[in-house]
Amino acid sequence: MKYVAQLDGVRFFAVVSVIIAHWIVWDTSNEFVKSFPWSHGVILFFVLSGYLITSILLDVKQKVEAGEANLKEALTNFYIRRVLRIFPVYYVTIIFLKLVDFKNVDELSPWLFTFSSNLYQAFTCKDAGQFVHFWSLAIEEQFYLFWPLLILTIRRSKIFKLMVVVMIFSVISRVLCFLLLNENWMLTSYFTLNLMMPLALGGLIALLKSGLYNKLPNIFNRKELFYISGFVYFLFYYGVSKSGVKWIIPMFDEYLFALFAAFFIGNCAESNFKYLAKAILENKIVVYIGSISYGMYVYHMFVIDLYLNYVAVKLDIHTSLKYTFWIFYAIILVLLASISYYLLERPLNGLKKYFPYYKVK
Repeated sequence: MKYVAQLDGVRFFAVVSVIIAHWIVWDTSNEFVKSFPWSHGVILFFVLSGYLITSILLDVKQKVEAGEANLKEALTNFYIRRVLRIFPVYYVTIIFLKLVDFKNVDELSPWLFTFSSNLYQAFTCKDAGQFVHFWSLAIEEQFYLFWPLLILTIRRSKIFKLMVVVMIFSVISRVLCFLLLNENWMLTSYFTLNLMMPLALGGLIALLKSGLYNKLPNIFNRKELFYISGFVYFLFYYGVSKSGVKWIIPMFDEYLFALFAAFFIGNCAESNFKYLAKAILENKIVVYIGSISYGMYVYHMFVIDLYLNYVAVKLDIHTSLKYTFWIFYAIILVLLASISYYLLERPLNGLKKYFPYYKVK
């Protein structure tokens, strides 16, 4: 796919918002910071992943239909490429933490090694501690298992219906989980089917942008709809939060945010943002953080222990200011993610050239 700098800008906002949710929200007295939906950076990642993966698959599908690619080989190489991108950083992290006997790693190991920690939390309603963020990686890997099979094997005319059906069932599943088992909020939040809506919505962006389904216009690249959806979402979020009608948020909040994220990503995918927005999204630091965002996401929950139990002790750092802590955490995280990117991620990603989706003539 053609590189688009503004999509790395999306990654920047996604990973920074998640980090704020995990580092700062619980430890600040600022009411605005505490009330803002920072954790929805994960939903932004989901919509972006759905868009990028489906864009690749639709391109491959055209090659398969034209006889320029082999379906079995394309599927095999898709999974190999996903393994090269996701597995090394993830498993190196888990294995290292297991070797140093990090907190509850032994209890969670079966779930972590099988990318099913979301199901552990959903069905046991137990907190996963500092492994809590791995639920989103588990859902993405589960999504990658079946989505390529569906996109590459069903008829082109059925793809739009597939995406709509997946989104509808996702919404229904979440509503039922909340209504029937509302004492287990983790089931509502972490069950796989409940999070398929933003991933499929990302796929819909790719489908409308591809031109394969020309019965509907590509509405996701319209900036006015981005601004309208953002206004509607935050009006809904803060309006419902202050109204006392709390039950609406767990069922529909993330889906409405996913729609806002879809318009954001749809515009970024075509580099539609200009002037100040363009300057921010394509800023070199923003783009760099976006490029190393996977490592930052994986490592950010463990940086706190690394600093408090090792770096601060070795360097004899003494401070009681939490703002100073956050600065140290950020510096360590960027350094760790950068080392990981250049020594592990990028070299292994380079191996993808040996597993092309189709032969370029």
